[in-house]
Amino acid sequence: MNSSAHSSSRKNYGIALLRTFMCFEVILCHFWTESPSGILILFEWLKEPAASTFIFLAFFFTKPFDSNSDHSAIKKRIWRLVFPQIGWAFVYWFAFLILRHPVGISDLLWQIATGHSPNLNPSMWFQFVLLVISILFFIVFKLFTRRRALILLYALTVFSIWFQYSGYNSWLFGSLRYELKYPLGRIVEMIPYATLGLSISIFKVFERLQKNRGVYLVLFGILSFLFLLFSQYIPAAPGFGYSNGIHLPVVFCIAGFAYLIPLDSIPTKVQKTLQFATNYTLGIYCIHRLIGYSLNSVLFWAGVKIHHFLLCFIIYLLSFIASFIIAKISPKYLKQMVE
Repeated sequence: MNSSAHSSSRKNYGIALLRTFMCFEVILCHFWTESPSGILILFEWLKEPAASTFIFLAFFFTKPFDSNSDHSAIKKRIWRLVFPQIGWAFVYWFAFLILRHPVGISDLLWQIATGHSPNLNPSMWFQFVLLVISILFFIVFKLFTRRRALILLYALTVFSIWFQYSGYNSWLFGSLRYELKYPLGRIVEMIPYATLGLSISIFKVFERLQKNRGVYLVLFGILSFLFLLFSQYIPAAPGFGYSNGIHLPVVFCIAGFAYLIPLDSIPTKVQKTLQFATNYTLGIYCIHRLIGYSLNSVLFWAGVKIHHFLLCFIIYLLSFIASFIIAKISPKYLKQMVE
């Protein structure tokens, strides 16, 4: 969920809202098990590209590194990825010990290493994958000129897609233990989204489209719906949850639509409200499983049943409140676990 702001980028509230919305979609992935109907079908369709959208946005807001770059920038980015993964690993481990869940030291160590312990918080695979791809991209831009680095990343993206659809990605990592196969397998699945996000940022594609904002806003809206519709009928490659190639144009169109929403001219008070409402995406993402497990336990104990979609909204709201409290009462450096 973390990113280093691109030097030429300014606050885009459409993108901020997209990150918030996709964070809610992640919660739906983990706690919404009922069959949707009506308008809720659209929420069901958007569950799959949610994590891919986050990868795209993380690199969309990443300043490319080259041989002349200040190494402190990549060090800061690595710290902003590693610190939440380690910090939340301990939070979940201690919380589950208190709740008397069957967890041990090995669960904690795997959670720290790959972010994917089944007994703690497997959602943190995202931080691990983002860290690995960030380091990979840094090395590429460090060793080559920007032009050659981009050519290499495009070749790597083509290879990644082929590696997925050939079945080799699933074959190579599928037999590994649970804590390894998903994080490692998803690196290949997420490289195309990272390359796409970085390319759109470097060539300022969305910024150039603002001259005809209305036309492209409508176009992106229509294409997003059509690609989402088609994705329901196009089989994914053997993989680890994000190997449907049709989601590349889905993510591009959704991000373009969000970027072009004309929110830059809204009143300052409204902008501040939006900024507050979208400020704790990282914290919500990291804590939502703990909130969800705890809430489900309480509801089960009380014999209360809630529609799962509404339950997900409550989990989101409670996660937001928890993240806000952590940011306000914790030492300054702990804010990096939620902001």
